[in-house]
Amino acid sequence: MRRLYLLGPFPPPHGGVSVFDANLHRHLAAAGYPCVAKELRQHPEVGRDPVLPSFSSVWRHFRGAGQRDVCLDSGTIFVEYRGGTAPAAWELLKRVRRFRWVKVIHDGTLPERFGGFEQSRQRLVRRLAGLVDAFLVTGAGLGEWLTGPLGVQAPVSRIGSLLPLPPAGAAALPPEAARVLASHRRTVCSVGAFLPDYGFPALAEAVERVRAHGGPDVGLLLIDGGFVLEPTADCRAAVTAGRPWVTALTGVPHASTLEVLRRCDLFVRGTRTESYGLSRVESIICGTPVLATPTGETRGMELFPFGDSATLASRIAARLARDKEPPDPSVAAEYAAAAQENLVAILQALGPPGGGA
Repeated sequence: MRRLYLLGPFPPPHGGVSVFDANLHRHLAAAGYPCVAKELRQHPEVGRDPVLPSFSSVWRHFRGAGQRDVCLDSGTIFVEYRGGTAPAAWELLKRVRRFRWVKVIHDGTLPERFGGFEQSRQRLVRRLAGLVDAFLVTGAGLGEWLTGPLGVQAPVSRIGSLLPLPPAGAAALPPEAARVLASHRRTVCSVGAFLPDYGFPALAEAVERVRAHGGPDVGLLLIDGGFVLEPTADCRAAVTAGRPWVTALTGVPHASTLEVLRRCDLFVRGTRTESYGLSRVESIICGTPVLATPTGETRGMELFPFGDSATLASRIAARLARDKEPPDPSVAAEYAAAAQENLVAILQALGPPGGGA
């Protein structure tokens, strides 16, 4: 039986692509694919053996791949970003070992950034793209760029980042989250990072307004994705200092995060920009109402302007004043159907577990 190498960021750190990879790994294993997960990292870490952006690391991890094997690549070291000597090792291995390369491109900014690459880098991207056996892209613009200006001949399929979710109860609720839920009459949650563009400061201010104006005892549960490299201590302190009703969790597995979403009264996603917004969509599927900024996916959600804590506070107060009302079930069903369609498209690109395309 052939092997399926799944290359990309895996938790930790978290983030949308790593959620996609972890969820996809679960589905592929259940479908009978002999998966070999290859964690992509930028730097070495004690106790882990990730794929690093170097010739030796890529060569060591993939030199055993053979002609019957497949690499499903959601990484960023061969096409999207500068990767040192890693692309050279990958190109040599692909030409010699002749494994099947299925490339997933998540970043819709790649066509624009490609125009700023120096000519040698553009030539490298074109050459590597010519070695890909099938592309899976999360945006229409990516597909048009691949088949147009880049001139690739390989098939290109459009997918979304959303995949079918594990059933309720598939993972344990984090103990700290359980404490928060038990300690407050209502609980608001959010997923993101302690950076200004993720809206945690405005959310904390909004909940504080609700509490100060006679609203219910509200607890705020923030799940820090932990996928950013920039220092976040100042933003975190500004959000949590003097607010014992704010709890921040880091390193929560995806399945456990979904349990948090199911139990909370309201989910808020207050990002400045959003290409899609997996967590907001997952909350809808989990049956939890969503307040969100008007960016990315918004079907079935109540909207508020980014950074407007006063408007957000009024939206939160109105929602929490009544019993938890689940989102429109027809919208949740549409999202769930799209998730299944995405999985089917991926399986079709891979071919059957035993081989063949």
